[in-house]
Amino acid sequence: MQAPATSAEQLFIVYGDELYRYTLALVGSERHALILLRRLAADPPATLPDLPLLLQRLLQLARRTGPVPIRRWWPQPTPELTFGPFALQSLPIEQRALLLALLLFGYQSEQLATLLATTPELARVTLTDAVRRLGPAAGLTLTDQVSDEQCSSIRALLVDQNL
Repeated sequence: MQAPATSAEQLFIVYGDELYRYTLALVGSERHALILLRRLAADPPATLPDLPLLLQRLLQLARRTGPVPIRRWWPQPTPELTFGPFALQSLPIEQRALLLALLLFGYQSEQLATLLATTPELARVTLTDAVRRLGPAAGLTLTDQVSDEQCSSIRALLVDQNL
């Protein structure tokens, strides 16, 4: 059995870049991302798991830690803000987690379901809700019956059975 420091070192050698990018985008704060990654390193898994399981663990840590308080002078995140990172931070953490896993790693339904410990169908619903909530930030309004040709790529994403 390896010492915890060796396991944590191996964990970050193999997945360090991916874990950092994901965590930073998930929590929106470099300080908070560092706190979560240190907590992950303090209690590394006994064996080196797949990346989806590590992301699931980071999500659990982020839920327990809660959001980092935003400074008074910093704008509060709302979907109406058009600057992408602010709109992303306005999403619930589960939606952010799935959207980031899809965008950063190209995860499919089964891998996305692993993150939330749910079914692929519920993961797709959560992802669809995230895309719908981000629509206003991109100047789009998404309805159940979209017929405009401009939205064909978005419709394809929302109904893609391989998500």
